Amino acid sequence: MSRATIQAIDRDQALRFWQGQRDGRIFLHPDVLESMCPQVNWWLGSWNTWPACLWPVCHGADGIHAPPELAAYVGPIWADDTLAGPAHRQWTTTSRLQELFLQEFATRYRRFRFELPPGSTDIRVLQWFAREHAAAWRVDIDCRHTLVLHRPATVDAASVAAGFGRDRAADLRLMARKSYVDAGAVDAGELYALYEQLIAGKQEPAKALRRQAEVQALVSLAQGGFGRIVGYRDDDGALASFALTMGTGPTIVQPLTASAAAVRKDGIQARVRLDAMLQAFQGGAQVVDLTGGNSRAGAEDLHRYGGEARMYFRVDVAPAPGTGDTVSAGHDERSGRDE
Repeated sequence: MSRATIQAIDRDQALRFWQGQRDGRIFLHPDVLESMCPQVNWWLGSWNTWPACLWPVCHGADGIHAPPELAAYVGPIWADDTLAGPAHRQWTTTSRLQELFLQEFATRYRRFRFELPPGSTDIRVLQWFAREHAAAWRVDIDCRHTLVLHRPATVDAASVAAGFGRDRAADLRLMARKSYVDAGAVDAGELYALYEQLIAGKQEPAKALRRQAEVQALVSLAQGGFGRIVGYRDDDGALASFALTMGTGPTIVQPLTASAAAVRKDGIQARVRLDAMLQAFQGGAQVVDLTGGNSRAGAEDLHRYGGEARMYFRVDVAPAPGTGDTVSAGHDERSGRDE
């Protein structure tokens, strides 16, 4: 009898697992993920009945089994003690459970997407599954990148901005001469209206509705204690720029930022990002993840904040061509945080 088993669990069991990890990824917290997905299936992988891995699967309103567009690294999370064990035991546990998860999910969901976070670089089990089941399943493993900043020895604005490039430093000096005021309380509608300017023309109407719902959920979650929103208003009181961060532990992610086109030349985007980073580090964070930088323009922008590039993987599984399943995988190229 195999010592590796997987089973569906309820959200309370998932929450207990998440709370038991030192740095549980914020988008795997049941309250967060269930606020952004119409339905979530929670799966637990165990070794000798000992909980080893939590893996949620989202069900979109359109039937696609994929994470929210604005969420980051929704996929398997391994228990701290599993990863801290002897290397041979860690390999046996993680490889056997991955195989079980992939077989179950492929059969049950047929099309699904997940992400492995920065630091999870061993994708051999995925590669073997793709080769061994090529006649039945197509597995696309996309290598992607994000930018992270580490907590400076001294947590103040000057220290956080010390690694900024010359363009961003010039933006900060320019912003210092402007008269924008702290945004204070931010309404989800005005935040989305500003964000919509950023993504205008990049998505179909159906995707826009889905994105709007996710933005509304993020605002509610941030205001409810799972994150923070910093921003500025112009002289007329209109929201000019904002940055929304998510996280309660050592790693804070920044999935959503935007500035009005008319004021970007004032250096406001650099200022609001700096404020969000500083706030995160002052709150005890060790890492701020900017969750982006995969487009050429996005990479040029985010590297100027002094971030370190980190690699992660996005994985799509769908029936192989010629299997009789002619419906497309349904996974769109998500722009949101990947710009």
